[in-house]
Order: sequence, then C-alpha cells, then structure tokens
Amino acid sequence: MKLSIVSFNNHDINDGVNYQAFFPADSGIMRQSSSEAIEQERPDNTPLYAGQRILTGNTLIITIKMLGTINQQIDILKQWFNTHDKTQYKLIVKDENDSDKLYYVYAKPTIMEDPEGQQVNVIFSVPNPIWSTYFSDNATWVISANGATQAVVNGGINNAKPLLIFTPQTISTNGFLYRRYITVYNKLDLALSNYPIEVTGVIDTAALITSGKMNSDGSDFRVFINKKEVNRWINGINTTQTSVWVTTSFQAKVELTLKTALGTAAETEIVFQNSRANLSNIKRLPEEGKVDIDGEKFSYYSKDNDDLTVLIGSRAIDQSSTAAHSVGATVRWIEHDFEICYGNPSLGAPETDDTYKPIFDLGSSNNSWLYSSEFTDSSGIRPGSWIPSLVKSSNSYDEINKTDYYTANQGTYADPVIKMGMMIKAWQYGQTWKAENGDVRWQFYNPLGIYQASASGYKYREKTNWATRANLGKSKGSSSYEFGWAVEATPTTAATWQAWSQSNVSMGGSYTNLQYRFAGSLSAIEDNAIYYQVDSMTLKFTTANVPTVSLASETTNAQLLDAKLTNLSTGDWISININLGLGDYIYVDTDLKEVGNASAYILSALTKSNKKDWFDLVPGTNSLLFELENPGSLELYIAWEERKA
Repeated sequence: MKLSIVSFNNHDINDGVNYQAFFPADSGIMRQSSSEAIEQERPDNTPLYAGQRILTGNTLIITIKMLGTINQQIDILKQWFNTHDKTQYKLIVKDENDSDKLYYVYAKPTIMEDPEGQQVNVIFSVPNPIWSTYFSDNATWVISANGATQAVVNGGINNAKPLLIFTPQTISTNGFLYRRYITVYNKLDLALSNYPIEVTGVIDTAALITSGKMNSDGSDFRVFINKKEVNRWINGINTTQTSVWVTTSFQAKVELTLKTALGTAAETEIVFQNSRANLSNIKRLPEEGKVDIDGEKFSYYSKDNDDLTVLIGSRAIDQSSTAAHSVGATVRWIEHDFEICYGNPSLGAPETDDTYKPIFDLGSSNNSWLYSSEFTDSSGIRPGSWIPSLVKSSNSYDEINKTDYYTANQGTYADPVIKMGMMIKAWQYGQTWKAENGDVRWQFYNPLGIYQASASGYKYREKTNWATRANLGKSKGSSSYEFGWAVEATPTTAATWQAWSQSNVSMGGSYTNLQYRFAGSLSAIEDNAIYYQVDSMTLKFTTANVPTVSLASETTNAQLLDAKLTNLSTGDWISININLGLGDYIYVDTDLKEVGNASAYILSALTKSNKKDWFDLVPGTNSLLFELENPGSLELYIAWEERKA
C-alpha cells in the first residue's frame, strides 16, 4: 500500500491549495497493534501459553504544511484537531497503488506540536490501527433452495467483519398467510416481571377456522414478541371468545408530552415539551425504537436528550394510521413488538414450555383473574401464584398432628395446588396432648392493585375451638395487613365441613398485597383441629393500571425464518430465528455486534458458534452455506470492509 492523506473529520487537509498533508517517515502508518503473551505458571514445569493481551498506546503522526497565511491557518487547524474533543473521527487516506481506493481509521488528536516554519505535526491515538475500506465491498445473494452456497472474496489481509441483511422476498411453506400487530403498553411506573398478558382481547377463532384461515385445532396460531416466537396458551379454540396468553417482562412506563403539533404530512422529528418529567424520561428512551401517539405508531432512529427530540424513521407503522397530533399529546414508548400469526396448514402444535404458564384459569382477562382449579405449584414461579407459609407453630415434634398449609381437598396434598388450605392442630408429645398456637398464611402480590375480590371455600372445627383470624387481609406493600373482610364465623356444627363465601368485596384499588391468614390457639385435647380452605377466587384489578392491549387489523404474509449461515472456510456459523413480513428485514452487524431491524435491537434472534468474533470472513475466498428448509425466496445482502494493518 502507498497511502496518501485525503481528509480528517470531513476537513480537506491535503487540497494542495491551502494545505498539504503527508505521513513522515516515522509516522507508524502501517504499524500493527502490539501484543503481550499471557503465560500461566505451572509447578515444576514450563509455563503454559494462556492467550494474549492487545496493548494500548497505538499512535499515528501526520505532518501538515500550511500554504497560506500561517497565523490564520494554524488557528483553523487547532479547531480541526482539538485535542480536548473526546470524539474519534475518520482519518481517510487513499492507496495510490490500488486505483486510489479509500481507506480509513478512527483517530483522536492527542498532541498538536508547535509549528516549525510552515509545518506542524499532529499526533493521534488510534486504538484500532487497521485500515478499512471506506466503501464496502458487497454481494447480494438470492436464495431459493436449502443448502445453497455462495463464494465471497475478502481482498484484505485481515479478517473482515461483515454486515448481513436477511430479507424475505416470497413466503415459503414455513410462513403464515395472516398476521396482526398488537400494541401492549405498561401503564405503571413500576416494572412488570414475567407478567401474564392476554394479547387479543378475545378473538373469534371460530370465524377464522370456518373461513379456512386457521387450523381447526389452532396449531398454527402463534405469538411473536420482538419477532421471536414465544410460548402461548390458548383457551377456547374454535369459539367466538378465544383467549391467548403470553408471559413477558416490561420496564416501567416512559411517557412524554408533545411540544410541537404533528400534522399528517411528512415529519422529520418529534419535539417534547421542556419539563422536568420530559428531561428525565427522554434519558430512559433507548437510542432507537418505537413510540405511540394517539394510536399512531412511529419508529425513531436517534434522540437528543438536551434538545428533547427524536428523529422519525417512519410513521403509521404496524398497521396504524396517520393522524394529526396536538400540542400536549402523550407520547408513549412501546417496548415490545407483539404479533399474532396464523394461516399455515402444515404446522402442527408447537412445543410449549409451561414454566411460566399463568396459574389462574385461562378464561380470565387482563382485568380479572379467576382461580377455580390451580393456585400455584411446587416451583412457585408461575405468574399469578399464591405463596404459602407456616409462620408459627408450637409443635416441633409431632409430624402427624402438624399445623401447616395443605394443597388439596380437606387436608390432602396435590401439585399443582388445587386448594389453598390451612390447618391448626393440637399435637402429641409422647402420650400427652399439647396445646397449639399456630399461624398459617397464603400470600399474593400484583402491582396493578386489587380493587375487588370474591372467594368461596370450606371451614371445619373438630372440637369447640376456632381461629381468631380466618380471613383475607390487604396491604399496600408493608408487612401490616388490614382486614379485607371479616373473620369467618365459627362453624356451627363440629366435625362437619361447612361452606363459606365472600362476594364482590371492595379492596380499595391501591392495595397490591393480599394474604389469607389462619391463626389461633387450640386446647390440649385429643385430635383437636381446625381447617380453613379456599376453593375458588376472583380478583379484579385497578382498571387504570391494567396494561393497554390494542389489536390491529389483519394483514397478510409473514415468514418464519429459522436459518443457519455457515462459513465453510472457518467452520463458524450463525443461526437466525425470527418472524418477518415480506419487505421486513433483520440485520446482523458482526463488527458492532448488533442484531435488529428498523425499530429495535433483537439480539435474542441470534445464536452463534463463535462468541468472540461472531462471523468473520478470512482473507481470500470464503465459501458460505445457507440452510433453511423451504426458504421460498430470500435475499441475503453481505457488505464488508477490506482491512489492512
């Protein structure tokens, strides 16, 4: 390579009229990064090579000759090569031995020496001293068959790190004929972790099945979050009231207010009002993403925290419609992309991991959860679970007559839990019966707040004693519980299970914690025991806090991309699993280590064999293998920079 200087940070420093710039003999123009071997000492043996450390301190020197008025030009150069500027900029050169091909490195000025006559030296810090081509080499590969191969030539002398863009052109037998976007928004200032969401607001699958759009068993009805298929649980398939549940996590809401009205014509930016809340909340927005204003969804690709603006990528996306938006309108950050897809007769039922399946009845809604068959399981992590605890017992000896919680009917046990039971028993020490002072609880938490509760179950006393606490308590998050409803009255007849119930009891709306508590003292009488059991429960949540779910109209064509790309020259591979519509794309930037599309990063869509370098192209010819059953027609765009140290 014979390199000559072109520009720095778009400033022409070698135009031959105002300035001439060149590399002095000791400039370090083709210097590689130094490395240091890391050796691991071994007793009574030679050291073991354990790797290397790439050393810092790479520098590059250029000389600039001022051809005009030196006093004026030196001031200009001080601005261009400001050593206090924290940003690295592109230093661009051309290779005179290769048709003036342009190369660049990122460099930061660290020293600007005193001028000597007409010349001044500038010393740069260059953390990565490998020259990359300014204009990327690229190839477009249209793939229509599983096992297709393509040769890609890297003309550099160092490994290249390509940008890969996958774009479906036609739908294959792996695709879906129909899809619908869903907007889901957390309305709380709190995060929701592994939270269950019914994503359709109930949907008429009977009509879809009758019209031939969906398999009769719903096996092709799939849910995607951020383009990745997720576990879904369906209730009432082939009915007019089908519920579809997923579980995911949300960050606390991010809301801002509009400063400048938006019309229906093309707009370039969204400007927020200058308020303390907006100054705080814009910092919580990701650098690029999606927002919702009055039901219209926008993608944005950049933000300025100081100017309180985001730059618009596209508007009226995800089947939303263009609308005018007034000053003061609420701008809501949309954290996740939700989609439902259907219309693939070849698909069987998906494998489902029930680890985070909602524990409550799937006929419930986002506003109200019904418990009639399960309350929790042995894991205790399924969404909506009630958690039992034995708080107090005098008995540490008798395992038969034991104060405890139970999980099935009338003192028996099951997993999952089908009854929330609590029992307090007198106990034996040798041949002597002992009095008991017990406290057993079942607890529940939901950050939305519970405004109403209903429940039914059974109670039982063996002798005359009864509990001092046998009821539901409520709390706003503290350990102190108020009465949700009154203590259950003593069963009227001994040794008889009697029903109890509470209907539509107000909880106040701001209470996030519930607790069934069964506590009391029993006399030291043989077989003395009391029981309190919850068979069913309905909870209604504070409406203003329930996540918003909005289902868009039906659109067509989505491709389930489950593909593998292998570089046969290195053995490295990457695998992409994502749902894309026609015209959608996903990019994999193996240099910046990013995966995403126009509106979001989607790192979860990628798996790879090489954790460090992802997917390199070695110098020379690289043979690429693409594997995807029934790919339809898919375009793979590959761009890379030749790199030379």
